[in-house]
Amino acid sequence: MYCALCNFNTLEVEEMDTHMESDEHKSSLLLVDKNFPKEKMLSRFLHERIRMLNKKTEIGKLLWEKKHGVSYKTKDALEGMELPDCLQRMDVVRCPACRSHIPALEWEVQAHLQSVRHASYFQDIQNNHFEKIRHIAMNVLSKHRDNLQYERFKKGEDPFAEEILAAEEGEEQKEKKGEQKRKGIAEVKKVIKKTVKTKEQGGEKGKASEKKGTDDREKEQAGKVGSLEEKKVEEKRVEEKSDLQGGEEKNVDDKDASKQEEFQDCGGSDEYEDEEEADEEDEGEFVQGERLGEDEEEEDGEEGEENFEDLAEEEEEEEEEEEQAEV
Repeated sequence: MYCALCNFNTLEVEEMDTHMESDEHKSSLLLVDKNFPKEKMLSRFLHERIRMLNKKTEIGKLLWEKKHGVSYKTKDALEGMELPDCLQRMDVVRCPACRSHIPALEWEVQAHLQSVRHASYFQDIQNNHFEKIRHIAMNVLSKHRDNLQYERFKKGEDPFAEEILAAEEGEEQKEKKGEQKRKGIAEVKKVIKKTVKTKEQGGEKGKASEKKGTDDREKEQAGKVGSLEEKKVEEKRVEEKSDLQGGEEKNVDDKDASKQEEFQDCGGSDEYEDEEEADEEDEGEFVQGERLGEDEEEEDGEEGEENFEDLAEEEEEEEEEEEQAEV
């Protein structure tokens, strides 16, 4: 529960009720009346609006307790923890201006209120508090929805009754609306899936037909290209064969022409035959000379062997004569 005018929050309903009747809350409403003198109903509208918002939170709390079967209460932060002897549990007072906690002792609280630090921070908070109240009031007058509620409130109507009823039946309606939304979303998803499938099937068929057409075209082009390449290869082979045949005939003609030229240079067939006979005679003489040379070498070898044997006999005879002389 929260009071936007006084920046007060609590979890207890009783504390919130006492705050709504406190002097602090009344001073905040007086600030609204002073700053907006023409809007005499504005402070009361803001007061009732805060009550309505707190009641909605209280209803939500009760519904949560019914749903879960557990009381919505604050748990002890130190539950299950044993404090050591050096620590002592005690009540404290929080100062929102100074953002500090003070022990719940009279002299400690009085000393804090009379301190210079608290006085300076409290003055800053008062200035910010005034700006915040002014901002809240301006939002009520400027926003369309809030302004409609304020106009109804000025006419004596209760603009917050519908919201309270909606809060009381809120969870059941929310669940029903949630189920309806889920069903609608599921149906929409099914329709979308069906449309997507049909589109995909149509797209796949179109793609398949396109692929077939492209494949056929590629095959035709490949056949044309292959036939052209085969024709070119055959033409090249024919040209190469014709070139080879022409080259062989040219070589044969050249050889015959060269032979004829040599024959003419030799002076006819008789002279050519005489030269061949002369060449054969020279070869026969060369062979006979080689044979004679071989025979002479054999004879010389035999004579040398005989001379070597004679020398060896003479040396043996001389050695025998020397041995006889020594004896």
